[in-house]
Amino acid sequence: MASAAGLVALAFEARLARGLARLATSEQVRPMRWLLLREPDAGEAYLVLYGADDDPDEAAPMLLRLAKKRQARRLPPTGVANVHGLLSSVTVIVPWIDGSPVWTRHPVTTLDLTTERDRSRLTYLKGSEPPGQ
Repeated sequence: MASAAGLVALAFEARLARGLARLATSEQVRPMRWLLLREPDAGEAYLVLYGADDDPDEAAPMLLRLAKKRQARRLPPTGVANVHGLLSSVTVIVPWIDGSPVWTRHPVTTLDLTTERDRSRLTYLKGSEPPGQ
C-alpha cells in the first residue's frame, strides 16, 4: 500500500516538473520588479513581485514562495525578473533572474494590502513583527 502511494506521489511530481518546465519556457513573459524576503521563524524564502511599471505604493504586490530555501542564496535582495506564465488569481509562475529560472511549487498570491491579514503577513515577512500580532 505504501509503495502504491509512493508511485502516485512520484507520478504527480513528474507531471508537475514537466508542467513547470513548459511554463518556464513559455512565450508569455512579463518583466516584474521583485524583493527577496525570508520568513523570520522558518527561513522560507519569498519573492514579493510588482509589475515593472507599477507604483509599489499603489499596486497590489504578489507573493511567491520559493520551492527551496537554498535558491535564495544566489539571489540579490532586489531586481527585475522576466516572469513566465499568465498572471491570474491562482497561477504558478516561473521568474527568471540573472538568466536562471527560480522554481516554486506554490501558486502566486496577490496580497490585498487593504486587509489587516495581508498587511500583517507582509510585515511579518519583512521581520518587523512576530506572527499573530
